[in-house]
Amino acid sequence: MNTKKNGDVSSSISYAILSAMFLFTWIWPVALGLGQVSNLAVLVLVEIALVAAFFFIVPLLLIMPALDSLPRSERSDREGFRKLIKISIGAVVLLFTPFVIIMPLYNGQYFALLLILYSVIIRVRVIKQVAKKNGVKSTIIVEWVLSMVLLLLTAPIVFALPMPRFGLSYEFMTAYTAAIEKTGSTGGIFTRNPEAALAFGVLYFGLLSYTHKFKWRIYRWAAK
Repeated sequence: MNTKKNGDVSSSISYAILSAMFLFTWIWPVALGLGQVSNLAVLVLVEIALVAAFFFIVPLLLIMPALDSLPRSERSDREGFRKLIKISIGAVVLLFTPFVIIMPLYNGQYFALLLILYSVIIRVRVIKQVAKKNGVKSTIIVEWVLSMVLLLLTAPIVFALPMPRFGLSYEFMTAYTAAIEKTGSTGGIFTRNPEAALAFGVLYFGLLSYTHKFKWRIYRWAAK
């Protein structure tokens, strides 16, 4: 596959599948059941949390190359800083791991966990493939910046403006609200307006899919 000109079609399709899943659930939630809306709401929360986590990790990655410019006489200090940065990155990962994995398991949302893993695998695949030429650090930074930009573009639209409910009828919402309140699911934050979470997924993952072929150009530009 010529990713240099056409981008990564497989990853673009993978993001499109997620976007389509949100759209189908938004239009016809009854077909997939009450739990699917909650599962997708959890995926939205985790995606936002992961982007926020890298807000702390990326600055640390930017500091590490600067350590190489230190003179040899300060080698021990440089290695000490590197260890401190790695420990800090590990601490951030451990801090967010319970939210990403333990919380869905605790609430019995196993399909939500599969969706989370699917989303993570897409990104890991992109990073591994692009990092062969551009390096892991620059690839992670560019991936985070693009995700943050798309998140900041999408979130104000779906959370500030009223979204159409489509298939989220009064009957469905009554049953959905009762189920959420009964189980205490993590999707409860979207109990009153799950259409916001579904709209976010459609737009955010749709934009990731659409812009993915342009990412390769941005990766090459950032590596220069």
